Amino acid sequence: MITPKEFVESLNENELGPIMGVPCSILAPLLSYIMDNPLEIEYYNPTNEAHALGLAAGFYLGSKKIPVVFLQNSGLGNIIDPLTSLHQIYRIPVFLLITWRGFAGEDTDSPEHYIMGRDFEDYLKISHLPYEILSEKNYANQIMKLGGIALTQKIPVAAIIKRDLYDSYKSPTVTRKQSEFQRYDAIKIIKESLETFSFVSTNGVTSRESFAVKGSPDFYMIGSMGLASAIGCGAALSQKEKRIAVLDGDGGILMHFGLIPFIGSCKPQNLFHFILDNQAYATTQNQPTVSPTTEYDKIALASGYRQAYKVSSTEELRSLLALIKDYDGPILVWVKIAPGHKERIVRVPSSPEEIRDNFIQAV
Repeated sequence: MITPKEFVESLNENELGPIMGVPCSILAPLLSYIMDNPLEIEYYNPTNEAHALGLAAGFYLGSKKIPVVFLQNSGLGNIIDPLTSLHQIYRIPVFLLITWRGFAGEDTDSPEHYIMGRDFEDYLKISHLPYEILSEKNYANQIMKLGGIALTQKIPVAAIIKRDLYDSYKSPTVTRKQSEFQRYDAIKIIKESLETFSFVSTNGVTSRESFAVKGSPDFYMIGSMGLASAIGCGAALSQKEKRIAVLDGDGGILMHFGLIPFIGSCKPQNLFHFILDNQAYATTQNQPTVSPTTEYDKIALASGYRQAYKVSSTEELRSLLALIKDYDGPILVWVKIAPGHKERIVRVPSSPEEIRDNFIQAV
């Protein structure tokens, strides 16, 4: 395996950087090393893969240095427009670092990766992206080759990362806690207090913990990160007799932040929107989000939500829900929680089609 330090050295030798993007668990050792060693390469954490490409374009225009943008292959869809209508037509180079989830076919990864995993190389080819699938023995030469193409031809290139390319890295950094409140306990209180609601649960650990609390017929999201509030809003607008609660995360809502003013403009009276904010991408080993500088309650009120609240303990959340459970929405509840998640949490065992049908029947 490649050590994160060796990989960063190879990027620096080819004058590639800074590095920016949306995390994947495959990249966790590399990202942890980079965040622990900020003098080796600059690191930025934009909320969306397309935002990272825009940021990279600006860095190149300002410095003529080629940035590195990392993403999971599921995020390729988010970059097609800036890739084609920004980087490729202006001939602005960028070095993409893309993890290949689902490359070994169905049943080797979670369902949201099946289609993109199967067709990934076809997407790379149709996007006219020169690419290399990095190997442990030859990665340095491959990075040098791709960096040379980006530099001389002024085009985007892609280095593809499969699972277990990087050696493990244990970070000495202790994640700062803003609260002792755990996500699992918050979800339990919400589901017990709003037992007549139907739930949309966002990606990753949130859906798994929601299922573990109570296997109710939520719309458990396993892909399409950032769209939980859009799905919940659509369900609320189309079925006004049913009250809908969205269990969102800070990483998810930040990815498509424009949904907050959209919901505020639609004003679905039957929608409650919970943001379970741990200031981290929990599913990919707690890389930081930009949540510490974001005040969700004030943004929601300024965007047209009827009410918005902030809580950071079990007592505050339970008391608030007892007070507001019959209020008209849209209501936003910003729940400040600690990083981490309940041990031995498993994936939701239902298939995507079963999740769909159960939720349809419930609403």
